[in-house]
Amino acid sequence: MKFTKADVRSVRGQLALLAITFLGAIILAVAALCLRSVFFEAYVREKHAPLPAHLKKYLDDTAAGKAVASAEKLGQTEIGLLYGAWFDDAASDPEDRLARCLISADGRYILGQLRRTLVAGNLTQRTRAVRLLTLITVEELKSEVIELCRYVHERAWRRGELELVKQAQVHLNQLQPPMPESPQTK
Repeated sequence: MKFTKADVRSVRGQLALLAITFLGAIILAVAALCLRSVFFEAYVREKHAPLPAHLKKYLDDTAAGKAVASAEKLGQTEIGLLYGAWFDDAASDPEDRLARCLISADGRYILGQLRRTLVAGNLTQRTRAVRLLTLITVEELKSEVIELCRYVHERAWRRGELELVKQAQVHLNQLQPPMPESPQTK
């Protein structure tokens, strides 16, 4: 089909241009969805700042179970750096002593950090974040932990991350045992 100025100005020409634009947008959207895991998500991860030497010693001492100063004396900056170190190196705290210490110091701040990790982190980081959610036992934070577990469950389900779905479901069941069936539903 040859497009002249008169053809482009006609109703048929305008509809053809609109259809081409719409078709192009659909093709771009499908390509973005199909290629997101190859080109985009492979590079998405939460990045943490390196740990200063004095906090590295604190991390090592806490993970080893040595008596150290209370984490409550640490500021949010230090807690954030230790949080990042805990995420970046799972082997540094195999018994989760540092994680428990950070939660007891400032559970609300840790929940805020977890929200960010669950949104911006890669699959490994999100899996580790669910592990940290299981360690939060403070009663005042229970509703927020349940909310985050539901978010993780729903997002992982949509993305086909079945292992993460299982972990979130197990923790949700621990936090909220399933309701017994009523006699009418049996």
